[in-house]
Amino acid sequence: MKEPIMGWIYSTKGLMGDLSFKGGTYKRIGTEEDVAKYEDPFHRFVATANVQGRVKSGGAETIQMTIDIDSWVTIAEIEAAQAMIRDKGTAEASMTIAEMPTLGTIKQGGKTMPIQYARALQMSNDTYRVLLVTSEPMGFSWAKQADDTLTIFQLDLDSKRLGTGVMQINPELGWDDKRNGITVKQTNIKPIELTSVSYKKIE
Repeated sequence: MKEPIMGWIYSTKGLMGDLSFKGGTYKRIGTEEDVAKYEDPFHRFVATANVQGRVKSGGAETIQMTIDIDSWVTIAEIEAAQAMIRDKGTAEASMTIAEMPTLGTIKQGGKTMPIQYARALQMSNDTYRVLLVTSEPMGFSWAKQADDTLTIFQLDLDSKRLGTGVMQINPELGWDDKRNGITVKQTNIKPIELTSVSYKKIE
């Protein structure tokens, strides 16, 4: 009764009592449950995009990408990315992400690009977002991607894993405190809309 009590609470459920608490608020960077959201052993998505400026007529070309996710980022990798983005900026963060283990692939045409960052975030009770990062240039001549730039894929999906998304080339990275995840502060290249994203079951 005479000694101070320090409590660490990671949930908003299950705490009751006629007590008053004072102190600071600390945000935990992910939990095993958070990292494992919607994580089957294997994911395959097919995404379709209309890419401007790739044909001589100046029109758009429809491309299709197959996205295979074998595994997901760990809490340690989430923390490493957060620290680099906040402390060092986009260039250093790009190097850190590029050195992360390959978690899957993105195939487009005859090109295969590694996924170095893959994370699922719950947005509401029946929607979620998959964030993917590759350090491999997409191969679009007009994008002028250097070897140390990233491409971020954002897939916004419903409970049936259907939806749309966006592909952002060479963005300036930021960190979303609310979601505890990578976000895009700005980009000089207009984002490419993924007009459809669908989940494909692997037989």
